[in-house]
Amino acid sequence: MKPRTWIPSVCGALLLGTGAPAGPVPDAPPTAPATPAEPLGSTFLGADLGTRFAVYAPRAIGVSVVGTFNQFNPSAHPLQPGGDGVWTATVAGAAPGDAYKYYSDDFDGQWVQDPWGKAFNDRDESLVVQDHYDWGDTGWKRPDKSELIIYEMHVKDFTRGDREAVSGANYAGVRDKIGYLTRLGVNCVELMPIQEWTGSEYRWGYNPACYFAPENSLSSHDGDGTARREVKEMIDALHRAGIAVVLDVVYNHTYWEAPAWRIDPAAYYDTSAPIPWGIKLDLTRPATHRMVRESLLYWLEEFHVDGFRFDFTPLIDSPALLALIADLRSAGYADRYFIFEEWDPRHNQAIQAFNVNAGGPAVSSWGTAYRETIWDLIRTGTSPDAETATGYFRSAGWTYPGEVITFAASHDDGTLTGHLDASPPAVKVATAHLLTALGIPMLWMGEEVLRHHLGNLVTSGESTDEANNVMDWDALRAAHAEVFDYFSALIRLRKAHPALRQGGTDSAGSGSFRRAADPGDGFIGYAYPDVPGDSDFVVLINFGADKRREITFPRTGTWHLMCNRGEARSDLPGLDTWEIREPTISIDMAATNAMIFMSARSNPQ
Repeated sequence: MKPRTWIPSVCGALLLGTGAPAGPVPDAPPTAPATPAEPLGSTFLGADLGTRFAVYAPRAIGVSVVGTFNQFNPSAHPLQPGGDGVWTATVAGAAPGDAYKYYSDDFDGQWVQDPWGKAFNDRDESLVVQDHYDWGDTGWKRPDKSELIIYEMHVKDFTRGDREAVSGANYAGVRDKIGYLTRLGVNCVELMPIQEWTGSEYRWGYNPACYFAPENSLSSHDGDGTARREVKEMIDALHRAGIAVVLDVVYNHTYWEAPAWRIDPAAYYDTSAPIPWGIKLDLTRPATHRMVRESLLYWLEEFHVDGFRFDFTPLIDSPALLALIADLRSAGYADRYFIFEEWDPRHNQAIQAFNVNAGGPAVSSWGTAYRETIWDLIRTGTSPDAETATGYFRSAGWTYPGEVITFAASHDDGTLTGHLDASPPAVKVATAHLLTALGIPMLWMGEEVLRHHLGNLVTSGESTDEANNVMDWDALRAAHAEVFDYFSALIRLRKAHPALRQGGTDSAGSGSFRRAADPGDGFIGYAYPDVPGDSDFVVLINFGADKRREITFPRTGTWHLMCNRGEARSDLPGLDTWEIREPTISIDMAATNAMIFMSARSNPQ
């Protein structure tokens, strides 16, 4: 989700009619743009055959391709019209590395980028490419969705100001910092948008221009296709380190600079309901559906990504998007991760029905219930929803824990240290809860070293101003190494134990998840008993003041205390060993503290 702020230059055009249309454009033509056997964009056919160009421009009267192969002469290579609105031509002299654009009087006399362009130079010209990369991730096995521990990051902010990111460029810098991620223990990174955006300055990436190409400004050479290779090298290295890659993708809007808008707004957009941060794409239109589907497939196949987080899905037609996900799953991608940023209860109900029909959590949803409950607990030490925080998804209609992405911080929200001014103990307690709760946990970059980030709640400028996002990684890592170690220990504990990875499906108290009978006043207690082959766990979370609670353990015997008073361990014997002789005992809980008990005895398989 991008900042909910107006962009004066483009918004003024929308309202005043100085650039973008003030009202809806005509309905899109009924025909779909070509067939899958006729690829759009530029396709290099070989040294003897040249390059085939194809662009969907159903309202144009004439289109030509201009490029370095014809000195950008609009009359040199006219494209031929097809019956489905697609214009094509094969240019014998066009080869990989050549720059090109499309020209038409019907494009307001502009030279326009290729909406299906796979690379761009520093003059915003599309480039002919030849796809080839020798992948080293042939043994890659992506984690089951239940095993994911997601780390959301901004590629540039993750790498600059860090001595480990020696390469300078940002895709390469992520590759340099893989050791940091493996020490932390996460097994999935969610990259804020890296599809080609408008302009080359610092961005969060929620201003997409072309969906098939990686953003140039994050590569070591802006404008010669290097970004494609460096993204593949980054993903290849992450896979070889055991880390999945999810792309944040923005298919709900573009800005007016996007070539799809310049070529034919009616074919791709719905302008009947203006939105504050661009122009709304319409997934029900055949051209948009094909562009979104083919770009997703391209990132899956050409770049080996493991899944997608779809930005602000309330702006995308829910049945159309879910039908597209069903199509991708049927096409062989059922093991990929599909995550919606979803705030609309009706859309969530559609996701729930889709998942029930799929027999599991095919689509996962961001949401507010978990996040806002944790915020209340940090701010005040109490919350009306504290009792259900750990397994709230059931009361909201969810069937499977994996349907819900649990997080307390994100790029929009900022870190807990930032927008809540949370103390280090409070950050640790919230993290202990997150990493032992039902659902799929997500961490926001820098929380593990107490980064101060305000997200959309900045006090000056825009949230996407570069100055509001810079961080000194070296200083933070040195100052807060013990916080990093705490995060790492809890991550490794969760990864090692199936009981902690969505260990139950019924938050009402049956099965392998049980909530404490008498929570309240900032206290949350829950247990994971009876998971075959694993230990039992008892988790006590206290966001409030000192208190004593009667706790019933699933069994008597030896238990290891793995987390207490701001320390955590993933290996035995933990911090301490307790002998539980009676099922119910009184435990004194310190203020703002998390205690995690693990039984010494494992359950039979």
